[in-house]
Amino acid sequence: MNHWNYIIKIQPRDPWVEILIAQLSECNFDSFQEIEGGVEAYIAENNYSESTTAIIEDFGKANDLKLSFEKKLVELKNWNEEWESSFPPVIVGEFCVIKAPFHDLDVKCEHLLTIMPKMSFGTGHHPTTYLMVQAMKYLDFKGKDILDMGSGTGVLGILACKLQANNVLGIDIEDWAVLNAIENAKVNKCNMQFELGGKEKIPNRKVDVLLANINRNILVDQKGDYRNVLKVGGVLLTSGFLKQDKEFLIKEFEGQGFETINAYDKQNWVCLAFRKK
Repeated sequence: MNHWNYIIKIQPRDPWVEILIAQLSECNFDSFQEIEGGVEAYIAENNYSESTTAIIEDFGKANDLKLSFEKKLVELKNWNEEWESSFPPVIVGEFCVIKAPFHDLDVKCEHLLTIMPKMSFGTGHHPTTYLMVQAMKYLDFKGKDILDMGSGTGVLGILACKLQANNVLGIDIEDWAVLNAIENAKVNKCNMQFELGGKEKIPNRKVDVLLANINRNILVDQKGDYRNVLKVGGVLLTSGFLKQDKEFLIKEFEGQGFETINAYDKQNWVCLAFRKK
């Protein structure tokens, strides 16, 4: 599927780039790359409309920003070539390194993951994926049942497998993401399952850990589903939202019967860990 590519420049840059990314992620944009002075944003051709450009223009006007942008239609082939040329390894301390198949590196770490992102979100470069990986270091996955909502490349589910999880199920609404995740799981020799769909694919069986790196609106919409599928004492790890939404989400999930057990932040993005009471 082709994508529209927007190269957006904003002055002042901070904190507006992060805020714009959060807003666009709620408007069917599916990937972002922060650049000097702004951000590159991608939206699938079938999700694009005349109002897409207006959303960006209105953001600049509403916040009295100096904002300019260029846009172009990018073919799927070119998108993949861009990923391959701009995907450096991601190092999360000595805990985990995420690399592409074409990387030739000698590195010491507990867990080495090989991920080819193609069209999918989840290389570790975006702060939210990095935070989820970082937070997973402090959870017990051994012998546990795991659900990864919005699995993208499958990177989080694959890491859960490396951490000796028992059963791992990833769910994503994009068919190409599911196919990509299946390929990545095979490369990493991980035995896991993936389903195409949304919350309707959440299984009837209970899970020990639920991973959800999505966005604020979806997290709020699905919070009841997450509670239902988690075992008592199970852990919910969430990200995909900014610091300004942290207290709102804590209130939403604590009101659903969760307790907050930890919080992490990076570049104005947040990851929250909850436990089901």
